[in-house]
Amino acid sequence: QINLCRCYDEGLGLEMNLHRATHYCRLAAESGDAGGQNKLGLRYEVGRGIEQSMTWAFYWFKKSADQGYCAGMYNLGRLFENGVPGECGMPDVPPNQNEAFQLFRQAAQLGDLNAVNMLGCCFSKGSGTAPDPYKAAMQYKHAADRGHATAMYNHARCYQHGLGEDVDLKKAAKLFCMAALQGHAHAQHEMGVCFLDGNGVKPNENEAVRWFKLAAQQGHNVSKECLVKLRGEIITSAPTTVI
Repeated sequence: QINLCRCYDEGLGLEMNLHRATHYCRLAAESGDAGGQNKLGLRYEVGRGIEQSMTWAFYWFKKSADQGYCAGMYNLGRLFENGVPGECGMPDVPPNQNEAFQLFRQAAQLGDLNAVNMLGCCFSKGSGTAPDPYKAAMQYKHAADRGHATAMYNHARCYQHGLGEDVDLKKAAKLFCMAALQGHAHAQHEMGVCFLDGNGVKPNENEAVRWFKLAAQQGHNVSKECLVKLRGEIITSAPTTVI
């Protein structure tokens, strides 16, 4: 059922049909498949092949998390951070930073790198736990060393601003570059700044413009402003895929 969901979702051997994909995802979820429950939660969250509903997203993430599925724990934690307004006669879910932190920690212990990165954010902000920049940097490093682009970006900022790490602009630039090469728009912008100002790299305006363009094409507004100031260029963002 999950395989059929993917085939219809991505047009793999079958004509793409988001509603059929959701149908098979629901069958998997209702049969108790934790991965299917998490995927159905994601579909409800963004309205992919189904009417968007954060309440039903929460419901299915919780079903998945209750079975110990790490991605379900991570996604449930995300919703607990901001809370979920009630729908369809179901009550509001108030924000609960402590619950979010515990879910991120459980998912991180199971190896979910998104959760590891979010643990770093929790320690950085003091969300659900006492603020600790050193623990934040440690979590970012753990995920970054395993290829997580956002964690690379966050760890770079630790080196950039001396948050849990000694200031080291070369290490910051290296991490920004690694994340930027994975398509991380904020990291691409930071690479533009690094080359423009010579932060950890040799100044090179052409390289700065190249990175600003890549970020601007993903909708990064500050990069767009930088390009206007540097070259008088106006970059149009790539069209967003309708799901």
